[in-house]
Amino acid sequence: MEKLFDAAQKLRMEEKAKVAVTHARIDLMMRADAAAAFFVPLALKLEMVPAWDLNPPTACTDGRRMFYNPKYVVEQSRQEILGLIIEETLHCAFQHFARRQAREPRRWNFGCDCAILQIVKEAGFDLSQDALLINFHPMLQKWPLKKSAEFYYTMAPEAAKAMTVWVDRSGVVDA
Repeated sequence: MEKLFDAAQKLRMEEKAKVAVTHARIDLMMRADAAAAFFVPLALKLEMVPAWDLNPPTACTDGRRMFYNPKYVVEQSRQEILGLIIEETLHCAFQHFARRQAREPRRWNFGCDCAILQIVKEAGFDLSQDALLINFHPMLQKWPLKKSAEFYYTMAPEAAKAMTVWVDRSGVVDA
């Protein structure tokens, strides 16, 4: 009986997350600015897929789909969900998953996120609290802005390890 209750809870949460993601995408389509004009066609091409087994349980992309943990999504504001969609869209736009090559995955994702979170914020989208940790970390305040993922990757041999709670958010398919 308990398993049935857990399954029903998961199903309700999954539906709530799906509605939240849909509303965030609608918000993006309703914006009348240059950022929306750029992001709408890219973001709408991503298939949204709920995934409970992400490690850490946030979101990631494989270039065609955005996987998101329903529990994580329902804990975010609508604007933070939109920022998350934009973040994953930028991983696709910059082809981070294809550019990783033989680089260490956690560190590569850290470099990619350092590069794109600046763009997300500058474009006027909100970031979740875990994304803000990296954007405003004191160590990163000394680094130059608007550089490539490759640049931040080389700058961060130890930084990525120090922020494992945040940088491993995408599992295997992000960046």
